[in-house]
Amino acid sequence: MLTEHFRCVEPIIRFSMQFYNDSLIPLRIPKSSEKLTPPLIDVYVKGGRRDERNKVNEEEAEAIIAEIKILVSDQKYNGRSIGIVSLIGAQQAKYIQDQLLIELGEDVFQEYRIACGDAATFQGKERDIMFLSMVVGANQGAVINKRDAEQRMNVALSRARDRMYLYRSLQESDLSNESDLRLKILHHFVSPMPQHEHTDNPIDLCDSDFERDVYKRLIKKGYNIVPQVKVGAFSIDLVAGSRYFCESLFWASQPKQAAKT
Repeated sequence: MLTEHFRCVEPIIRFSMQFYNDSLIPLRIPKSSEKLTPPLIDVYVKGGRRDERNKVNEEEAEAIIAEIKILVSDQKYNGRSIGIVSLIGAQQAKYIQDQLLIELGEDVFQEYRIACGDAATFQGKERDIMFLSMVVGANQGAVINKRDAEQRMNVALSRARDRMYLYRSLQESDLSNESDLRLKILHHFVSPMPQHEHTDNPIDLCDSDFERDVYKRLIKKGYNIVPQVKVGAFSIDLVAGSRYFCESLFWASQPKQAAKT
């Protein structure tokens, strides 16, 4: 079984860790030129619904197309690859692909290596930025919790290297079955990282008197210190750096929610 993962940044791949008994170790650290903040973006499309005739949710599709048009017009995203995956059925992805080719043109489509499809289309593939379309709206679709569905969702939610968008027409209140993977996806975008006890005093993170003594001595000498910094499955007892670096590192370890649009 896979034990180390290098494709996705940790907030993205953490959804898939449930399928590996939480033994998967995220090891990808992006370069500063690759990092996209936030890595997860949750977009609720109010009023979106799947048309049961053509199996397309046009509201979600148009919202995704609008965001992609913004990305390709921003130089910051030059050279980044883009993927769109339909979580339910392939018709949604086909509709988005056809519209993107019309609105962007084939040259831009190829330049950003845009790919559209269902989970099976992306098996063995990756993109810098992935868009997920949940497709169904409130009171549409059945509970998704079978073994083959777990495999599809595992693939779909582990293709993005640096950023993953979720476009959904469902809210948490529309789903009641705790085993429903759609509900688990919503929960992941709200709280992707493990929750740690919040503290305003970094010394409280030290796990021994020796560490606390070393911490105090280094602070007195003018160093900026962060205790117990996670690196994969391990922890560094004390990390020293600039004040900005240490403050960023400390607050990055505190619980927070993914950004919403």
